[in-house]
Amino acid sequence: MSKKVKHASLLDFFMPKAKKSQENPLEDSTAVTDLRQTDNCVLQQTNDSNKQINEINSDVSAVSHASLDTGRGEDIEMIENNESDSSETENAHRKFDGNLETMENDLSESSSVGLSNANLNASNEIPNSCEHSSQSIHSIAPSCWSVKQQDYFTSAYPWIIFSNGKIGCRECKNVNTLGLHAKQRSHISKEWIECTVFPCKTKSRETSAAQKYLRKKITKHAKSNAHVTATNILKERQKRKIQSSTGLSVAQHQSATEKCLRTAYYVAKENRPYSDYENLVKLQQKNGISLGVTLHSRWSCTEMIDIIATTMRKKIIKEITKNNKKIAIIIDEATSNAKDSCLVVYVRSIINGLAVNIFLSIIELGGQDANSIYESLLDSLKSNGINDEYLAKNFIAFTSDGASVMTGAIKGVATLLKSKYPQIVLWHCLNHRLELAVSDTIKAVDGTQPIEDFFGRIYTIYSQSAKLQRELKNIAAELDVQLRKVDKILTTRWVASSSRAVESFWRNYPALYKHFHTLSQSNDKHKATYAGLVKRMETIEFIEDVAIMKDCLGQLSILSESLQKDRTTLLKASDYLQWTINALEKVKDSLETKYEFRNIYDSSVQFKGVELKSFPSRTGYKSFNRKQFLQGLIDNLQRRMIDSSEKILLNQIESLCPEKWPRGEKIPWLKGEQDVISLCERFNINATGIVTSYREFFNDPRNIPSLVEERLLKGLIQIVPVSSAEAERGFSQMNLVCTKSRSSMSVSHLSSLMFISINGPPVQFWEASLAVQQWLEHHKSAENNQTRKMKQTTESELTPLQRFFVK
Repeated sequence: MSKKVKHASLLDFFMPKAKKSQENPLEDSTAVTDLRQTDNCVLQQTNDSNKQINEINSDVSAVSHASLDTGRGEDIEMIENNESDSSETENAHRKFDGNLETMENDLSESSSVGLSNANLNASNEIPNSCEHSSQSIHSIAPSCWSVKQQDYFTSAYPWIIFSNGKIGCRECKNVNTLGLHAKQRSHISKEWIECTVFPCKTKSRETSAAQKYLRKKITKHAKSNAHVTATNILKERQKRKIQSSTGLSVAQHQSATEKCLRTAYYVAKENRPYSDYENLVKLQQKNGISLGVTLHSRWSCTEMIDIIATTMRKKIIKEITKNNKKIAIIIDEATSNAKDSCLVVYVRSIINGLAVNIFLSIIELGGQDANSIYESLLDSLKSNGINDEYLAKNFIAFTSDGASVMTGAIKGVATLLKSKYPQIVLWHCLNHRLELAVSDTIKAVDGTQPIEDFFGRIYTIYSQSAKLQRELKNIAAELDVQLRKVDKILTTRWVASSSRAVESFWRNYPALYKHFHTLSQSNDKHKATYAGLVKRMETIEFIEDVAIMKDCLGQLSILSESLQKDRTTLLKASDYLQWTINALEKVKDSLETKYEFRNIYDSSVQFKGVELKSFPSRTGYKSFNRKQFLQGLIDNLQRRMIDSSEKILLNQIESLCPEKWPRGEKIPWLKGEQDVISLCERFNINATGIVTSYREFFNDPRNIPSLVEERLLKGLIQIVPVSSAEAERGFSQMNLVCTKSRSSMSVSHLSSLMFISINGPPVQFWEASLAVQQWLEHHKSAENNQTRKMKQTTESELTPLQRFFVK
């Protein structure tokens, strides 16, 4: 049976906003080198690059954007000089000037010793004529400087370069022209670009005077706007270069890591065991898909699934809390296959314009009392980003089943929540109320037990014998009857299950009768049991009771399934209930006509080819009181489904339903406006402008004002859940994930698997970028060569038969 896609709006939320290209831009690039040639992982490289960028950013002044330079074909950023940086530089220069004057008096000429390569390290863009080895630096530096002075200047001003006894500026030479960065009356001096700054104007000038002149020249150039701008331009270029080279490497690592994460997502979405992940990786590698060199084990799969679930959970909680959306909470408690007492938590809110039930988490309970459940629930909400302050403003409804620990009037979970958040609506699941109404009716009416026993006996006979199932199937084929499974009725399962069981018996009746009749004539040791079943199926009163039960359960089944739908609101639930009561009233009125088989047939009574008989009540079947049964159903539905305190809220909400408005009422309808204001006050809804919008709505119901729609219709009515059926389905999903063979799974891992399986979109629509980002921030990438590789199965480990098929 194919899976149905549920919660379309929730699935859309997790799907990418726009279709991304599935092609990898790195695959066809010949410029990309294989990252496996290096032992350093991309994260270390990224950290080093980011460190360089941060160092650059600390020196770069504020940048303002300029218009596009069409000649250069790229965006030009206008770099402004930072006044604080200039001030600090000027202070450093003054300090340097004083130190230099003292130093010049003490320094004497010494032999030329090569300057360190680090101080003379020129940019790749500088011609070789301006770069010299340490042995010859004394021959190209200004003759008025000693070796120690050369070291001092090149250390204080790393941009100084030498050429034939003249000096120049490396930054200005590399930039050459300021272009659009040039300020008013600001340009780079040609002599600094071409490295032609003389130490003195005349050859006859004394050494000390030449040194003083050259020092002032350097200091003036260092503080000039042109030089500062050129320096900032180079820093911006270096920053872009680092980002470009790092980005290419990160893209390669992200691509391989994303494939691994997407494979792990598939494992969770399809309820597959973790061990399947390793085989899926091997399969993709065999098909020529590169998944890196690591992250291929089941342990990595476990961690990746946890990261994916955490990322998705944070995303949707952020969407709810950021927009201050109203929420309702649905919980239910049960025991897992691992014998752990667990609490499943759902949050109901508006996503993409529709109310959806969002599986939040499953919690392992420390105890099964109300206080333990209450504390565990609040802790879970807080850990997922829903704190007390948010709940006080936006928590509007709480729904659970009718267990005393949940709805107890003194110390139930609902009572504890109500004491802390007085605005919330406490709602007992309508599906559970329906089951209680049916149970009360069955207990009050005598004669229904034989029908329950009959269906239980049929279920037992065929569920324990494959031989009898095969015989029944052959008989059904002879009679051209499509078999359906006959199950027990009126048990702990919901009423829709009982309706399907009775409907199956009704359809299978000819095949069942013939099979039981054949078995009663055989030598089977249970032939007396089969003879009793045949006699029961031949009884007119029994068939009439089953017909009544079928129609009643059919109507209740329609009500039950309608209440389980996500889109069912309080107003719709009230309508569904009234329609069901009306249908049961019609069944009661037709008891003496439609369901009296003897009044339809004059001579013999037959049903689907079987002649029916009537037996004395002392030796045969005794029918139940049919009118009492139907009236009991009607009365219990009216008593159980909506109580008096809930009718007040329902009446207020009906003021938002045009079908419930009084006819001929003129604007303003004061009762409706008062109901709207009361709803806003109770649930902390902004009432500004709501009365005017409600009058517009009352005047023309076809055009719903946005305030009424967003704050009341979507913000309130659609969010209050009428059923906890979603939590029941959550436990069914839990049993699919945590099977008996996986009973040792921790509850935290189980919660991650269930979150993806229930809320996540199909794997082809899942957007992995956020999960990849989160993974790389805390874990190593799939291309990391420093991580221990998973052991690969070798051909020698195969069995002889397996090796036969390898060749």
